[in-house]
Amino acid sequence: MIACFVFFLVAFALLQLTTRSLVAAKSLRKRVVDPGMVAAELSITNRLEEGTFSGDFGEIYPEYSWQYRVEEVESNGLFKVEFEVVPRGGGNETPTRMSALFFRPGSPPGARSGGLAR
Repeated sequence: MIACFVFFLVAFALLQLTTRSLVAAKSLRKRVVDPGMVAAELSITNRLEEGTFSGDFGEIYPEYSWQYRVEEVESNGLFKVEFEVVPRGGGNETPTRMSALFFRPGSPPGARSGGLAR
């Protein structure tokens, strides 16, 4: 009887220690929001228009917002898109940036015609 008591006492102590360690490790995990999520959503569109667009991630990542800028690089439907994910709370976090090129020949022509942009 005493041996069972000691065994269960040690088992519950180890279980409590493991649970506390997992909770502490989870709280230290840093959430990194990748601009690739916004790029993936934009990649399924057939048309792009020049301009700046912004939004947020809703309930998935409520502390982050996103924005992207579309710029026509060539007159043949090649667009450069610069993505940025911005933390809303400020702090020490820096925005995450990414650029991508999209070929969308069906898009309306931009303000520039021909030649390389900037």
